[in-house]
Amino acid sequence: MTRHKDSIAMSQLSPLEEMLKLAETEPDVFTTTADHWRPPGGRGIYGGSIVAQSLVAAQKTVRDGFLCHSMHCQFLIVGNEAIPATFAVQRTRDGGSFVTRTVQGTQEGKCIFTSTLSFMRAIPSEKQRVQHVPTLPSSRGSPPDESIISTATAVAPQLFPISIEKSNGQPENAKLQTWIRAPREIAQGGDVEVQQAILAYLSDWVSISITPYVLGLFDFPGGFSKGVETSSLEGSSVGMLSSLGHTIYFHAPARIRADEWILLVGHSPWSGDERCLASARMFAKDGTLLATYVQEGVIRLNGELDGPAVKL
Repeated sequence: MTRHKDSIAMSQLSPLEEMLKLAETEPDVFTTTADHWRPPGGRGIYGGSIVAQSLVAAQKTVRDGFLCHSMHCQFLIVGNEAIPATFAVQRTRDGGSFVTRTVQGTQEGKCIFTSTLSFMRAIPSEKQRVQHVPTLPSSRGSPPDESIISTATAVAPQLFPISIEKSNGQPENAKLQTWIRAPREIAQGGDVEVQQAILAYLSDWVSISITPYVLGLFDFPGGFSKGVETSSLEGSSVGMLSSLGHTIYFHAPARIRADEWILLVGHSPWSGDERCLASARMFAKDGTLLATYVQEGVIRLNGELDGPAVKL
């Protein structure tokens, strides 16, 4: 398995790769080395970067031949973009086929994030196995022309929205489709672990926001471009949208090319009690199902807020 490339010159790495780099300060303790990214209108650090960095930290403690197949994350406190984050990895279990790691992300001694990650040994391709996979939606269209995509923002995921399809007018049956990819070419493109980390980074960009889109609370597709320049909440009746938990299942890590267009198909099966749930599948252009993720979050309308100081 190809691992992180320390030999690649720093000047060759994309800004996103630089942001995900970690330095080991103690055994199994890693600290961010680059500035965090706070999205326009965001309350703190972009959650996808914390998810990806926790995966990078765990990867550094796992022996060759194992790749992450699932990670289960909890966002506890909004991260401060002005403070480095530290990720302490606990070697929970090292088995013959599976390896488990628990990661705690902190800032100035406060725990802001936790994740539990499971790694699996690669299975020989000739081994017989149970297998079935979904097919690509027929309404996806073709990936967009490269020339019409902006590269102005160095770390914001690039999106090309396709459609929201509603069945019988029910939001729980609605399906949101968009193309998504990393904003710049990945210098470490042959490194499977880097590709996984950047896919994890992308997965938080279109997550619980699916709920207000299928409910008609966010403008589609205008809200997608707005989210890169200003807050998606601006001009909407949604006053707060914040992630609580995020789970990713990696189905085909070796097939991930996060700087190529990936089809994201998402839906929101439920919302209530000021919470919402969304899930999405991520397909490569050739139809390979790369990953599935599920996210729960807090959603509050402007009339439900207690004031500007409201906290989780």
